[in-house]
Amino acid sequence: MSEEKSESWRLFEIIEKRVDCLKIKCTLFGTEFIVSRSGYEKAENSTSFVFSRVLDWLQECNDFNRHPSTAVQSSWGINHAEAVRLHYVIGELIALDNEPLSVVEKRGFRRLMSKTAPQYKIPCRKYFSTKILPDRFKRVKEAVKLVLSEVQWISLTSDIWSCSGTYYSFISLTVHWLDDHFEKRSAALNVDVFPGSHTGDAIADRLTDLLASWSLDKIRVHLLMRDNGGNMAKECRVSDIGSKGCTIHTLQLVIKNTIEGNEAVSILLKKCKKISTFFHKSAPATTKLVQIQRDLNLKVKKLKQDVPTRWNSTFYLMLRFLELELCLDSFSEAEDDDSKSVTCAEWEILEELANLLQPFEEVTKSLS
Repeated sequence: MSEEKSESWRLFEIIEKRVDCLKIKCTLFGTEFIVSRSGYEKAENSTSFVFSRVLDWLQECNDFNRHPSTAVQSSWGINHAEAVRLHYVIGELIALDNEPLSVVEKRGFRRLMSKTAPQYKIPCRKYFSTKILPDRFKRVKEAVKLVLSEVQWISLTSDIWSCSGTYYSFISLTVHWLDDHFEKRSAALNVDVFPGSHTGDAIADRLTDLLASWSLDKIRVHLLMRDNGGNMAKECRVSDIGSKGCTIHTLQLVIKNTIEGNEAVSILLKKCKKISTFFHKSAPATTKLVQIQRDLNLKVKKLKQDVPTRWNSTFYLMLRFLELELCLDSFSEAEDDDSKSVTCAEWEILEELANLLQPFEEVTKSLS
């Protein structure tokens, strides 16, 4: 954060400039900090964390001036027993609710903690990412390993995918078993970055390493459920692990190939996807569609989009089109735009296709 871009910099003076960080001093409290410069992350504190902490101090001073009798007692040290307990509670919050590490620097969260535990000073995000969360992961892993050590037979599910936003590839591993009460249990063991070529041999080596890290012997693996990719099938043969292609994945491939094999249906679905994308990208069009629904005293709904990696998304897109048939016809008529209209014959095809795919959706949900 540049000092020219934030009013908060008026509370600080720069003592020393370094390549990747700044040494600054708070002009109100005299406290010195080392903060990261723009584009670097090597310093102990981010500027937002430092600014938030100083603002909290100012708030505490204001509270004390208004209510001197409620003065905050001396703060706990970072290794104080109660402070350590709260470190791990916050760590669990981050992990269980999938919160970003920056939550510990948010003013609202810090205000909440200052009211509930005034003596507790929240560490910076780096403390949680390098100490609390890794330690919590280690403890949970040992607990899961202990449970699995008493299980005779296990089954596995694994998948590999690429993230379009980061261009990273990932591999997952989940274990399934039956407990003493014949209840199904499962645990997600790994979601790891998987660089390089995803050949059958490479996947086999990685799977062997993952199983070893959890002290799981291949001989205990009853079955590995995988997708229908040739590399995954080869990986299981190389690893000498019994495997089966995912039934739902096979079912979805059948549906996909059938739809793509019918030219009329394929053209119609492409048209529906294009209309749905139009409304998702056009705020004025979405506003008009919402108003049409309100004028008809209907519950406001949005068109769904077809997501290739989500099962049944094409079916859900068709259902939503059918639910909004009257509204979409009204919109296209008002706009006098044939590219956004669906003909009577096309509506009939959509309805018949939705009825045909309904049982497949039910099977997919029951097997998921």
